[in-house]
This record gives sequence, structure tokens and C-alpha cells, in this order.
Amino acid sequence: MRHRRGGLTLAWVLLVFVLSSGFRATADTAADERAELQRVRAAHLAATGRCEDALALTTDASSRDAATELMIGKCAVQSQNYGRALEALDRARALDADLAGVELYRGMSLYHLEDYDAARDALENARVEGEEVALLEFYRGLLFLRADEPRESALAFERAAARGPELVEPVASYYAALAWQSLNENEPLESAVDRVREEDPSGPWADEADRLVELQAERHRAGQTGLQRWAGFRIGQEYDDNVTLLGGDGEFRVDGIDTEFDFEEDWRTVWSAHLGAEFLEVDDWTFAAQASYAGSAHDDLDIFDQHYVTAMFWADHEIRATTFARLQTTFGAGWIDEEPFLYHLNFAGLLEERWGRPGTTRCELGTQLYDFRYDLDLIFDQQYGDRLDEDGAELNLGCTHEVPLTVLRVLEPDFYGGYRFSYYFSEGEEWEHTAHGFHLGLRLMLPLEIEFDVRGTYTRRDFSEASYFAEEATVGPKRDDDAVQADVSLRKDLTDFLALETRYQYLDNGSNTEPFDYERHTVGVYLELEFP
Repeated sequence: MRHRRGGLTLAWVLLVFVLSSGFRATADTAADERAELQRVRAAHLAATGRCEDALALTTDASSRDAATELMIGKCAVQSQNYGRALEALDRARALDADLAGVELYRGMSLYHLEDYDAARDALENARVEGEEVALLEFYRGLLFLRADEPRESALAFERAAARGPELVEPVASYYAALAWQSLNENEPLESAVDRVREEDPSGPWADEADRLVELQAERHRAGQTGLQRWAGFRIGQEYDDNVTLLGGDGEFRVDGIDTEFDFEEDWRTVWSAHLGAEFLEVDDWTFAAQASYAGSAHDDLDIFDQHYVTAMFWADHEIRATTFARLQTTFGAGWIDEEPFLYHLNFAGLLEERWGRPGTTRCELGTQLYDFRYDLDLIFDQQYGDRLDEDGAELNLGCTHEVPLTVLRVLEPDFYGGYRFSYYFSEGEEWEHTAHGFHLGLRLMLPLEIEFDVRGTYTRRDFSEASYFAEEATVGPKRDDDAVQADVSLRKDLTDFLALETRYQYLDNGSNTEPFDYERHTVGVYLELEFP
């Protein structure tokens, strides 16, 4: 009996162990199934663009496999969080170095993080399937473009457009056109531009591609395929209803001295000419120079006749296919009534980024030095020391953004706007000021291919001191100007080299200092010759 009871006891223990093991096995299987179901749901959400919902299902890092980490990396690339993408993709590579797509998305992330050598290595080792071949070729094309290998770049973009147009078009064909244009190969350029027009018939990518064709046509019309040369001449007739730019009642008042000027309107002939050339090309740098001259001759008020000459030198640098930089210096000298009036020296750095569909941004940072050759002390026969000395230096920073509008594409509208800040340090306290300028504009192509451009500008100038030209200079407020300007122009290209333009400008320089509170209307017609 004892032996039997012992046998029964052992049997019960074994039975409980087997049953409990079965329960645990069943629970583990259910947990694995739930985890697999969660991974499938996350992959589906990610594939349909619902990355936030997909990432919410992958919070437990200990249970992630290589495919889940790849999915996290793809979602992070989609949201442009390239640092997070690289971290997830590195974990995926550690779990499964042969998983297709890991090196592709690592290369894409590294490219956007500007680690181009590592990006090239990753793309060279990438294993891709299906349509993702198009992404691989697209990013290889970008790297070739950065490395100044335009032919390899063009071919890579062509392959990308052929393998997965729904993933990379119209951008791939636009970059292919850019590369073909730099190679001066017209047939593949036209083919790539045609694809852009087909994929984006009423959008900015087609507009940008058309500009490449226009640039190529201009080069061939001028017989130029290497370093460029250009020249131009412009002549016109203007009417100005306030030549003297004086406000109030037309009087200067300086410490009790009244000096009257007539508010006379007048007609004038204006002209300008320029001649320029690129003279050196080294790697991605192009060096160029231009000489210019502008002049005017009034019908009656010939004491306001002007002459101005400039010499400009610059170096252009193509940072990448869509990023352009320029370093520039300009020297200018002006005369009024054949007397020296101004010497001017400018140093500036410019940066342009072409974003494609979002438009183009241009920024400038510079300094300008002014040496005025007149002496206000002598004009007013008083000794003011250096209080009226306008000589000085200006620091300025400004940006403009231009974007094609998606409405009324038949008019090819471009909207642009920007801001400019400047500070003028003058020798005399009369002229020192801070300025904030804002502008908005719209450019349209009207019927008969007439280009219409309208622009509005507001500039606020806050001066450091009260003006000596005010009646109550010693007790009056600091001078403040609020200038509002409107410009409207119509331009028609008559031939490849000849254009006709008419322009109207209105300026209201609102100021709390009466001589500087004035309005001005100017209208003109101009004929322009341009030889690219």
C-alpha cells in the first residue's frame, strides 16, 4: 500500500508538471503570435504612410527584430529625422547584416546628415528589391553630382526614373536634365525635360526645367559653350515730378538759415551699358568681372545730370546642384553736374538654394563703404564740425524667397517676398540709422508674352539723433522715416536680343522731419539690347 501510494504521488507530480508545461508552452506561443501580429500591423501601417501609428506598436526595444528596426528607420527617414533613422538602421544591421534595404536607407540618412563618404560606402553595399532600386540610383546620382561627375550622375538619374517613376519623379528627371545641360548635350536634355513636363505639367519642376532649356538656347545663340561673355545697352526716357526729392514747402532750415529749392518736374534721358566675362574656371569655382556705366541728362535741371561707373569682380561656387554661392566686390564712382559726388566700395556674400517645388531662396550678407565728395558745411556756409558728414559704412543682411504659384498656371505666376536689415554707421550723427525693409511682389506672363511685375516695399529707418535740417533740431524728436514704394513694369522681348520695357514707380518717404517728407512719381520707357 505504501508503494502504491508512492506511485500515485509520483504520477500526480508528473501529471501536474506536464500540464503546467503545456500551459506555459501555450502561453508562450500566444505571446509570440501576438508579437508577430503586432509586427505585421506595424509594417502595414508604415507601408500606408501611417508611421506614427506604426511606431506606437514598437515601443518595446527588447522585442524588436531587424525588420522592425528597418521599419522604424524608414519611418524616421520619411519624417526627415535622419539621426533617429541612422540609429535604428544601425541596430537593424547588427541584428541582420544581410537584410535587404538596410544599407539603402542608411546611405540615404548619411547623405542628409552630410556624411557623403559614408553614404557612398553604404549605397555601394546596399541590397535592394523591387522599386527601391530607383531610390538607390537616385541617391547615387546625387552623390555623383556632388563629386562633379555629371555623366555618371545623369545616367543614374535616368535609371532611377525608369525603375520607379512613382517614387522619384519628376525630381529625378529634373536632376538628369541639370546634368545633361552641364554636359551641353541637347537631345537627352530635351528628353529629360519632356518627362518633367509630363509628370508635373502645371508645377514648379516643369518651370525650372524649362529655364534649363532657355539657358541652353541662350548659350547656343551666343555661340558659347564654355566661359561666358555678355554685353548690354539700355536707353530710355523718364518723367520725374520731384527731381530735387525735397518735401514740405521746399525749404531747408538749418539753425535759422532758409535755403529754397523749387519742386520742379522734369524729363530726362537715361542710359546704361555693361560688359562682362567669365575669365577663369577652377574645379567648382568660376571667376568673372563686369564693367558698367550709367548716366542721365535732364531737359531743364541739368545740375542734376548724373554719371556712375562701376567695376565688379566675383567668384561663383556651385556647392551642389541646387546650391549656389557668390563672393563679390564692387567699386563705384559717381558724378553729379560733372562734379565728384560719391565713391563706393561693397563686399558681399550671396547664397542661393533652389528647393524645387517650394521655390528658391536667395540671401546676402555684405558691407558697403561710402565716401561722399560734397561738403554740406560749405553749402550752408556754417561750421558744423563733422555733424553733417555723411561718409560711413553700412552692414546689411537680407533674404528673398520666390515660389511659383499653383493657380492660374497659364500666367506662369511667381510670388516673391523678403526682408532686409541694415545699420549705417556715419561719421556725422545726422545720418546714423537702423533700417528694416520688407517687400512683396508678383510676376506674371500676360498674353502676347508680356512680362508683368508688381512690387511693394516698406522701409522703416530709425535715426540715432534729431535732424539738423528740422526747425526744432535741438529739442525735436529723433528723425524717423517710413518709406512706402510701389514699382510696376511691363516687359516684352521683341527678338532674342531686343526688349521693350515701361516702368512706373511711386515713392512716399513719410518722415517726421519736414524736408525729408516727400512724394515722388517716376514713369519711363526703355529699349534694351542684350548679347548673352
